[in-house]
Amino acid sequence: MKSQKVTRGIILAGGKGTRFEPFTLYTSKHLLPINDKPIIFYPLSNFIKNGIKKILIISDKKYIENYKSLLGSGQQFGVSISYKVQKKPRGLPEALILGEKFVKNKPFALNLGDHILFGKDVDKILKKNFTKNNSNYIFTINHKNTKEYGVLEKDKKKNKFRIIEKPNKTKSKEIVVGIYIYDKDAIKIAKKLKPSSRKELEITDLNNMLIDQKKIKILKFDNKKNFWFDAGDSNKVLDISSFIKKYEKKSKIQIANLNEIALLKKLINKNKFLNEIRGKKGSYFEYLKKKYE
Repeated sequence: MKSQKVTRGIILAGGKGTRFEPFTLYTSKHLLPINDKPIIFYPLSNFIKNGIKKILIISDKKYIENYKSLLGSGQQFGVSISYKVQKKPRGLPEALILGEKFVKNKPFALNLGDHILFGKDVDKILKKNFTKNNSNYIFTINHKNTKEYGVLEKDKKKNKFRIIEKPNKTKSKEIVVGIYIYDKDAIKIAKKLKPSSRKELEITDLNNMLIDQKKIKILKFDNKKNFWFDAGDSNKVLDISSFIKKYEKKSKIQIANLNEIALLKKLINKNKFLNEIRGKKGSYFEYLKKKYE
């Protein structure tokens, strides 16, 4: 397969967010804060830092205007952000179907709106595979709580991998994280998927079909150098916020500060950057003012 550059990314920010009620009675869970920035800034940073400049955000009709108010066209970050309504939660593979026209038969990245991934190797690995892509990819990391996620298991007799969704028992500690690279083959499969008992299309079914067809590669993040979090409920959000706050204080850099990323990646010039942060308050912007004004 000829190598191609991944220039488009989809973020699925849908779902009912029932585990966050009462907050999700008035806003999307992906707009709730992790430390001093909205959750969705973190998956956006995975894209913007690593060369993806055209981004589609898919969300519920109830919340789509909230995303537009926060992010607009993306011009303040030097990227293009567009929006698509998901009428009701039908599973992650529906994002591939809804985003088909957006990706235009080219390889694309898919990221979950409430998953947080950063660390020493993350950007290097993502940038490498966004820049020279020649397959579908899933990314994994070791995690102690395998009961809540898709777990990658290897059948040693058949020398074959399989993803098991939320297993009660498994010897594997390797879970699939919420970022993927797909091509038009994945979209074709997504269209053929049947809803599960949850009445949703399952990303695990899609990935297992790609594994069976030998059309997907697996890349693993070293969990000693990198960090992955699922911001799936209010308790997790509290713990993640505390961790990131300590991490940022120790490293003296902010994780997922989109304005800073846009400046450092030369997606915007210094004057535009300063105009964007001028007059704004909060630790997110105070960090930028102290560092760049």
